[in-house]
Amino acid sequence: MPTEPQIRFLTTAGGARIAYSALGSGPAIVRTPPWISHLDLEWKIPQFRTFIERLTPHHTVVRYDSHGCGLSDRNRLDFSIEAKVGLLELVVDSLDLDDRSVRWSASLSICSSCLLKDAVNWSRATRWWSGFGERG
Repeated sequence: MPTEPQIRFLTTAGGARIAYSALGSGPAIVRTPPWISHLDLEWKIPQFRTFIERLTPHHTVVRYDSHGCGLSDRNRLDFSIEAKVGLLELVVDSLDLDDRSVRWSASLSICSSCLLKDAVNWSRATRWWSGFGERG
């Protein structure tokens, strides 16, 4: 397992490059970015790095920068919750992750929107973990 995550990029339908990292092996945990994100700088926080490293022996931890933040393109014009949910879906679909992946989000609005959307699409068996210590 690499000690440093490799930063890769995927491209949105609008042409924006989005930075992401996948580290570890096993079922995926997809972490939605906080309000402001930067994959490289976040990794340098010892407590965060230790937390992620403890997950990676049994999970693939996927992190990504928001459109407009960190290593992703800065040309963001859409700040809607639909755009944030769409970016999460793009990451999951681009990496061909199992629909049963755990999505980890500190944003209740993203969790709520995705749960409502998934309630209509019963083919997706999705579990959500919002914040630290909460399970939903």
